[in-house]
Amino acid sequence: ANGSINDPSATDQSLTSGNEEVYLYTLDGNTIVGSTLTSLEWSALVDKTDTILGEYVFRVQTTDGGVVSLNQYAEIDHLPTDGASSDYADQTWTLDDGQIYLRGTVTVTDNDTDTAADTNGYLDLGGNLRITDDGPVETTAVTPDLTGLSLLTGDGGLTGGNDKALAASDSDDGIDISALFIAAVTADYGADGAGTQTASNFQFASTTTGLTAGATTGVDSGLALSDLGTTVYAYLSTDGRTLTGTDSSSSGGTTVFTITIDGSTGAVSQTQSAALEHSVPEDGSGLSNVDGFYSDDRVDLSAGLNLTITADVTTTDADGDYVTNDTVTSGDIASSFVFGDDGPVETTAVTPDLTGLS
Repeated sequence: ANGSINDPSATDQSLTSGNEEVYLYTLDGNTIVGSTLTSLEWSALVDKTDTILGEYVFRVQTTDGGVVSLNQYAEIDHLPTDGASSDYADQTWTLDDGQIYLRGTVTVTDNDTDTAADTNGYLDLGGNLRITDDGPVETTAVTPDLTGLSLLTGDGGLTGGNDKALAASDSDDGIDISALFIAAVTADYGADGAGTQTASNFQFASTTTGLTAGATTGVDSGLALSDLGTTVYAYLSTDGRTLTGTDSSSSGGTTVFTITIDGSTGAVSQTQSAALEHSVPEDGSGLSNVDGFYSDDRVDLSAGLNLTITADVTTTDADGDYVTNDTVTSGDIASSFVFGDDGPVETTAVTPDLTGLS
């Protein structure tokens, strides 16, 4: 079966259903079937009126009086697609000329009942049989469950550090963020069947006043430097993909940490550049190895940052029509970014030189 999608001049496009070619078969003098069965399969079919075994895509029938009906049983691929995200019915497949004809007998009867009949008349149904498209619809997204998200770095991973249990950078975020965002959107593909779901355009976002993309004034991150307790301020980059902590409340300070998100995959990484203040004093006396001892004392970003991840989730049906759930949003993830402590190690003491004692 050949036709065209939207453009009547683009003829001879083979009709497919689920990527299988559709063939036309004459069932009887009043019925023609469009089926995905090959000619050998159709010939071997015992009951050709069985719409399921016959893999019917559509059926065209006429009554003896010339009333034509079209019944559809399976989706057709409206290809090439324009990637429609709405108005699916505007994508219409139209049967080409020269494939299905409606023939009939015209009888003329005069006043004394003499008759003459003509059986050569026909109507080409090309251009008159049309099947419109269907597509997915946008559904309500739930909040992606990112409870497994965890990034850990430590003061000891910096140059000169002692507790090496935590490095100064961590790119193992522990979860597949893209998959979790996709799972938050239940697909409704429509009659054309399942295609794909993808997540893209991952960014950080916040509802906290001042923590907006590209802002030049920082927001208190809840962290402080280890030196004199200098406040660490958070900034969100213009593209929303990097959260930076610095030692200044205005742009241009020294970087303390950066947290980045990959816009395509959602993968998150954390890098620490300066030591942070921790509140629990630890006594490392007598320990030959402090790895994991000091770094168990940990601080994380303030919940007051109200830091979230947003992304777009696109649902595409089998023939390329799509809808996008814009800005699907996670819950607060600030506590997922954790920083461990470092501390002194015991060294070998030499004998104090008291020769000046008198």
